[in-house]
Amino acid sequence: MTDGMISFGAKLAQHAAERGDQPAVSCGAETLTYGELHRLSNRIARGLAARGVTAGDLVTVGLPNSVGFVAACYGIWKLGATPQPVSFRLPQGELQAIIELAKAPLVVAEFTHQVDRPVISVADLLGLATDESDVPDRVPPISKAPTSGGSTGRPKLILAGQPGLTLKDYPEVPFYRIRPGETMLLPAPLYHNAPFTLTMSGTQVGAHVVLTPRFDAEGTLAEVQARKVTWLYLVPTMMTRIWRLPEAVRTGYDISSVKVLWHMAAPCPAWRKEAF
Repeated sequence: MTDGMISFGAKLAQHAAERGDQPAVSCGAETLTYGELHRLSNRIARGLAARGVTAGDLVTVGLPNSVGFVAACYGIWKLGATPQPVSFRLPQGELQAIIELAKAPLVVAEFTHQVDRPVISVADLLGLATDESDVPDRVPPISKAPTSGGSTGRPKLILAGQPGLTLKDYPEVPFYRIRPGETMLLPAPLYHNAPFTLTMSGTQVGAHVVLTPRFDAEGTLAEVQARKVTWLYLVPTMMTRIWRLPEAVRTGYDISSVKVLWHMAAPCPAWRKEAF
């Protein structure tokens, strides 16, 4: 293992020991602290192992935004396997093709589709194991495996060129300008690469990641105000929909807590209310 680097699972264990009561991820009314996320992902790892998942596997994850999505990914990483996120809205044929390409032993989802792999929910995985203690430390050889958009045919798997390692001492994520204690809002689906990467970077640095079940223009402003969001991810379509809200609605929320707006690959440290 590279000096100064530890596995994603070991990093979560470190956060659980140092900031266990602090919020790690929220979605809607649900919040998991770092301690809870660590313990639940240990149970999920054991549940996955009981269903045959081993180190090096790609495990397809087809869940909507939720705290369970994040817990499932950490459970997968703790086994030395790789999360392979897909849209939970995929048509059956496209989903089956991706699962076959990934050689996934199972799918973590709540699909009604009939596919040729076992489909299991996060709740069912948790039901397979009650042991919350630490699992043996493993490093996934591939950190993530999202899919391409499929505009040139069947979606292709994009295997990350890095293993599931992060810095043991992680004071911030400089490129994304994420620091411990930030409250991050990501109102975008985690099956897309950027929200997925940013969510996992946030939890690895010790931020509070806030997800939304779906994007809602006014709801995003309401979340910023209610949670005093300091770091916000938006794409142009989202900005446009917010801008098209009635002026009284747009200006009716206090968004002065936001210090960083991340749009695609362009950080904006001086985002202001007037931007909308």
